[in-house]
Amino acid sequence: MVVLILAATDGYCTQDQFVYNYFCYRDENDTINEAFSLRLDKHVLRETKLELMYLHSDTRYWKVPLWGAATRYYSHGDEYSFSVEQKTFMDGKLTLGYIFTDRAIRLTDAYLIHEMEEKAKEDGGVGSLRKPRSSSYSIDYSQPFFNQDTTVEVTFTHTDADLTPYWEYNINTLKYISDRTTSYTNSLMLTVTQIFTQYTTCQLTASYATQSDLPAMQSYSASLHQYFPSRTSLQLYYRYSVDDDQFYTNTLEAKVYQYLTDEIILLARYRYHHEDDPSLDEAEEQKLREQQEYGGDLSVNLFPCRTSLVGGGVIIDILGLAGNPTWLGGDYLDKINLDIRYSHYRYNSRYDRGQYLDGDMYNAGLSFLF
Repeated sequence: MVVLILAATDGYCTQDQFVYNYFCYRDENDTINEAFSLRLDKHVLRETKLELMYLHSDTRYWKVPLWGAATRYYSHGDEYSFSVEQKTFMDGKLTLGYIFTDRAIRLTDAYLIHEMEEKAKEDGGVGSLRKPRSSSYSIDYSQPFFNQDTTVEVTFTHTDADLTPYWEYNINTLKYISDRTTSYTNSLMLTVTQIFTQYTTCQLTASYATQSDLPAMQSYSASLHQYFPSRTSLQLYYRYSVDDDQFYTNTLEAKVYQYLTDEIILLARYRYHHEDDPSLDEAEEQKLREQQEYGGDLSVNLFPCRTSLVGGGVIIDILGLAGNPTWLGGDYLDKINLDIRYSHYRYNSRYDRGQYLDGDMYNAGLSFLF
């Protein structure tokens, strides 16, 4: 029910590094999602970088059918990714990427395919599980201009997804009506990054995606990074998306990083997300809610919602604090960063009449730079 992408550090690292990350989500409905990821960034030859990543997630939740007792369901999934980055003329970069996903698939902002229909063993059930699978291929090229103050980046991505559409699953018999289908997605994204001063950077992004069996989607985003002499970094982010069915989203996020010392950074974060489908009336949305689970930002359903996220964390340079000791790998590692974060998540539908879903998110990561 809960699908999140893990990130151990914000920003791009020019060194070799290995990153381990653990994530946990729990809410008042007894939904639990745990995940961990491993990532290796390795520079080979002189102008080439390889990135390998593996992600595994486990989800357990209670599902309340239209009648009968609630049942606990379980699902797990994996994702493997590989990319190679090659520097080109005039400091340009060409990146080729591949991702194989054997878990939930987000096709557009309005469609998150997550088939969790396996009854948990602890409840004595058998059930069935048909996870969606996808293969994604991408090509990305970025080129700096004007003494590297301006960078233009173009990304094309093609995704083949094998899935069972939600309308082909019978929630009464817990059986699939037909065979799996294939959804093809093509997206093109243009990003422009502008450095105004040594303290101020702005980034603008526009993307367009077409799919074989779903509405086309457009999205636009803008971010601003501002550094202050107080050793404070402010990051502002806004994104808007809309598809051909007029399903739209708005996301606003603010992050503040504050250096306490050279080795300790505090983080505060706030995010507000709103999505809406003008074509749905209250009765249609209520029907969706009865048939499935919570949806939108964190799960599988397709009805409108509003969410907020408030959290913070601390990033610690362990080697810097410990004085680069040999027993911590100081002779071989340049840095060991410990990243610990906590966020409180709140969700409500536009027809929830003040009823909310509250959840807690925990994230812990270690990154080793060498």
